[in-house]
Order: sequence, then C-alpha cells, then structure tokens
Amino acid sequence: MIANYFIQIIFHFLPDSRVYPLKAFLLRKRGFQIGKNVRVMSSAKIKIKNLSIADNSFIGHEFFAAGSTDSTINIGINCDIAPRVTILAGTHEIGSSQHRAGTGMGSTVSIGDGTWIGGCSTILPGVSIGKGVIVAAGSVVNQDVPDNSLVAGNPAIVKKKFK
Repeated sequence: MIANYFIQIIFHFLPDSRVYPLKAFLLRKRGFQIGKNVRVMSSAKIKIKNLSIADNSFIGHEFFAAGSTDSTINIGINCDIAPRVTILAGTHEIGSSQHRAGTGMGSTVSIGDGTWIGGCSTILPGVSIGKGVIVAAGSVVNQDVPDNSLVAGNPAIVKKKFK
C-alpha cells in the first residue's frame, strides 16, 4: 500500500507527454494490467484498485478514475480518452434519511476497443461502452452504449450510428 503511494507521487513528477514506457512500468507495479504502447499523461489520477488498459490506448491530461475496492475499470485496445475525463466505478446504496449515501458498492465500467471518449465527459458506475463508439465532449454516460455509435448530452443519448 505504501509502495503504491510513492509510485503515485513519482508518477506525477514525470513529464506529462514523455517517458510512457516508464509510466506504464510504474502503473504495472501498482498492480494494474497495462498493455503495450499505452500512453498515460502524468496528471492522471487513478484511485481504484482494479484497472486494465489494453494495447495502444491513450489516457489524457487530468483523467480521473475512482471506485471502491471491488470496482473495476476495463479500457480496450486502441482507445483514446481525452483530457479531464472522469470514470466512476463505485456508488452507494440509498440509505436512511439520516445518511442517504448508504453502504458503498463497486461496479465494473467497460470501454470497448477503438472507442474515443471526448474531453470533460463523465462515465458513471456500471456502464458498458461498446466498440468503435464516440462519446462527445462533455457528455454524461449513465447507461450502456451500443457498438459503433456516437452519443452526446447529459444524459448521453445515441445521436448517430456508424457502419
């Protein structure tokens, strides 16, 4: 646990858009599954235990991933995650009126191969985004997204289907 803390500190002192192999190595040391040629900006904040990023994917500036200890985030091959994207993989049961955020619970968020998530988008717990999807900038994705579609808005809805 302490090693993860120091790795995270070192990670943020590295140049943002350089030394990608070193950053991938450090992420693997934190226990994440990181594929080949994965590029992660140093300003990314990853506050989750289970993360996998497949080959040739890119994680942009100020990416934020969070969830409970039993949450998982899976990012496919050839994905592009733009700056300031937030992926949340944890939530809470609805509690009593004295404390509405009840017991915490984890979920899985999956992003399919070839998907592009536009800047400042938010992906909510339990969402599965298909292959070849475009999530327009600023979207809030609160439900599953079918393959080869473009979604936009808050909440995000399908605006276009690709072949």
